[in-house]
Amino acid sequence: MSMQNVHDLIPCIYLLGDRAVTGFGQKNLFGDGNPEKLAYDYSVKGADRLLVFDFSGTMDEHDRAMEAMRSICRASQVPVIGAGNIRTMEDIEQLIYNGCDCVALNCQDEQELGLLDAAMQAYGRRRLMGCVSDFSEYSPYAEEIDRCVSGLLVLDDEIQPFAGKTELPILLHSNSIGADGIEAIFRGGLVTGVSGEYVSTLGFPEDYINGFSRNSAGDITFGSKRPDGLTTELDDLKMELMRRGVRMDVLESAVPWSEFKKDDRGLVTCVVQDYRNDEVLMVAWMNEESYKKTLETGKMTYWSRSRQELWTKGLTSGHISYVRSLDIDCDKDTILAKVSQIGAACHTGHRSCFFTPLARKTDIEGNPYRVFEKTMSVIAQTGKKPSTDALIRELGAEHTDMVLASKNKDVSVMKREIADYMISLMKIMDKRDITWEDIADEISRREESRA
Repeated sequence: MSMQNVHDLIPCIYLLGDRAVTGFGQKNLFGDGNPEKLAYDYSVKGADRLLVFDFSGTMDEHDRAMEAMRSICRASQVPVIGAGNIRTMEDIEQLIYNGCDCVALNCQDEQELGLLDAAMQAYGRRRLMGCVSDFSEYSPYAEEIDRCVSGLLVLDDEIQPFAGKTELPILLHSNSIGADGIEAIFRGGLVTGVSGEYVSTLGFPEDYINGFSRNSAGDITFGSKRPDGLTTELDDLKMELMRRGVRMDVLESAVPWSEFKKDDRGLVTCVVQDYRNDEVLMVAWMNEESYKKTLETGKMTYWSRSRQELWTKGLTSGHISYVRSLDIDCDKDTILAKVSQIGAACHTGHRSCFFTPLARKTDIEGNPYRVFEKTMSVIAQTGKKPSTDALIRELGAEHTDMVLASKNKDVSVMKREIADYMISLMKIMDKRDITWEDIADEISRREESRA
């Protein structure tokens, strides 16, 4: 490991049932205990990834934690690591299907290693991490663990024994280090990500986080400048660490700003699209400072020509545009930003700024994804809905018709039956709260695993 590694700040959500609490074994709620809101807040504050620990004590609590995990993954704009109470392949499968990018499995005995091996066979190393309390748990099974996982989650501050014993990246969960400790650990070269109390409480007011042990924050005043000179937001901590020479997980531009073709005010046009369906959401302008800020924070930041100042989209409304990709056109005078848009992109409340028709030859939508989304929206707004059993019978009947139509020489018949089947399928999806985003994510994960 070296300082050239990219380093991550990874807040932890501690789940007791479907509520977020203030740490392992705690029952005090973190704020109002809403883990979905917490996942959204961490994304806004600048988290690189999220670690979610389920330490529920009963099966009912565990089931509710699994449901909460799905909400967390939907709300989060960064990858989620699921950990805790993972005992079966069904648990692993559910976490991945709920949206977890990675699952951290305990590695303390032969039984757990058997589960780890089976999971590796099913999902590949990239989707798995090994979770150990300390080096003594890792050492007896080091070869097997290294074979099956893509990283280690270590729960003890004493990470030096791992030096020279593994090439795996280490994520350290610690409740006893602050900003200076994080900097020192990153400079040590073993750890590429830090989680725990400090990064999980940055920027939250005192009354929001009552119940944390404060091991890492004894003399820190929450919601203000900290004694170490760092501010209370993850983005600010990340920027300060970068200024101190620590390489952090930020976007890097393949083309320098100096090569962009600017107008006489030093501005470049930026066209913003929804990364899922390519809908054009808005057009804004960037100067060098706003472009740099966008790269650093992963949130679209522009230059306001009227106010003559930087503005980060959604910072006050909550309708943030999270960067998925940035491209430059052939003339290098227009940036294309593909984003994950929270809420409306337009200040009028519309999803897109381009909602006023001027002229068109057809009202037929040509983007399949948007057709499905629009149909799902209509279904969702339907008043009284049939029972699940009735929808299942309808889907079964439409499936039979579709299969029979596949033998018909007239392809138009099959098209009609496929359309009928898809509408029935979307009714079931609506009933079970499944979106086309969920389906697209699932297919993408399968393609990634095959690759």
